[in-house]
Amino acid sequence: MKTITIWALLIILSIAMAQFAFSQIYDPANGFHCEEDLEEYLIAGYSPSSLGGFFKPERTNNYPGTNSNSVFRILIIFVQFDNDTIDVNNSNWPSGSAPAYINNLLATDRYNDYGSSWWEAYSESNAKLSDYWMELSRGNLHVTGEAHHLTLEHPWYWYNSNGGLAQINTEIYDSLDLKLGTRWREFDNWAYEEGTYKYQRDGKIDMMYVVYRTWRNVGVTPGSAATLYTSTQGNEHVTVSNDTIVAGFGQLGSGCTFTPGAPGGIASPFSADKFAPLQAHELGHYHFGWCHARYGIMAGGDCGFFPGPKRKPGPAPGTHPPRQKNNPPPPPHPQQKNKNNPPPAKTGPPRGGPPPPPGGGARKKNPPRAEKRPPPTPPRPTPPPNHTPGRGKGLVLGGPPPPPPPPPKAPRTLGGRVLPRGQKPETNPRNALPTKNFYKKLT
Repeated sequence: MKTITIWALLIILSIAMAQFAFSQIYDPANGFHCEEDLEEYLIAGYSPSSLGGFFKPERTNNYPGTNSNSVFRILIIFVQFDNDTIDVNNSNWPSGSAPAYINNLLATDRYNDYGSSWWEAYSESNAKLSDYWMELSRGNLHVTGEAHHLTLEHPWYWYNSNGGLAQINTEIYDSLDLKLGTRWREFDNWAYEEGTYKYQRDGKIDMMYVVYRTWRNVGVTPGSAATLYTSTQGNEHVTVSNDTIVAGFGQLGSGCTFTPGAPGGIASPFSADKFAPLQAHELGHYHFGWCHARYGIMAGGDCGFFPGPKRKPGPAPGTHPPRQKNNPPPPPHPQQKNKNNPPPAKTGPPRGGPPPPPGGGARKKNPPRAEKRPPPTPPRPTPPPNHTPGRGKGLVLGGPPPPPPPPPKAPRTLGGRVLPRGQKPETNPRNALPTKNFYKKLT
């Protein structure tokens, strides 16, 4: 009876642990991965740009048509399935609501009144992504845009038998038609012509992010990918304003897709701090290409190019941002020497001996230090009278003295010259000067 009870408890405990493990939320920081093979989504007929970003402009200046109002606009749509039961009370993105940070990602307009302090152009707390790209580009890339939220009409499993991912994308784009109308054109500002980027419309959306609250198996790769997937219209979805959303990756590609999680795990919704580096990685593919780097924000390791280490955003090396009026200077370092912070008082007598006497006499010099000599070697002990020499290894007291070393061998000579080591006199039967091989050895 006791054995049956123990087995029953073990079974109950195993079931409880399995349910507990399944209910654990996968950490999106560890679950992030860029899984899609972007070469499969590469749009044919367009090669990477030889100047600037591979497939999208990496700056909003120095290209034809750019001016003081040029921007790279991004449209973000946060999507969740109906009746989403994963981590429903998540503080970053509760189920049934928009993310808490939805209005703190992008500046709606370009800001120019920052002088040379480009690191202060946008607020990190109110326009996190605009500030990120401005500082990462050192003042050359103005990213603006807007973000929207959508709860899909059905639970995730409904779409598996009703059009799948294509139906989901169509529902997303139709909802944006109602919200944007003709304002789709605000997100079409760049074209690629004659081997360069131009600040002009080409009828195709430049960049949009489709961000899912949770990953579900509806055809979206878990993690993130620098591509949009097809809709019920195919690879090119025409909006109500006759602008085109292009699925795929390349110069004509219109965006990226993000889902938290990885194979084998379901992740919590993104926080703003987790989402920022993910979008930097995926948009970075449009700047650097489909490969991954060995390190840095583009790390992945399949192709191994080196875009350079990511420096923490801020002013240029050797410069500092101007101090605000209400911002006092930081306290000096304890070892820093200045008028307001003298060096700490030294303890003990100063170098060179004690100070001179009050009468003004000369300071006495320290006596010379005594020379350090090694201690004398103790005398060798004498063996006892009846000591018998041993036969073991090493020196034995009272044993016979060691044999004298053999005399050095006389050097071999040939014709009055010393032969090199290893050469015998008979190598030259004429007993004449050394052979050519001899000189070769000398050289």
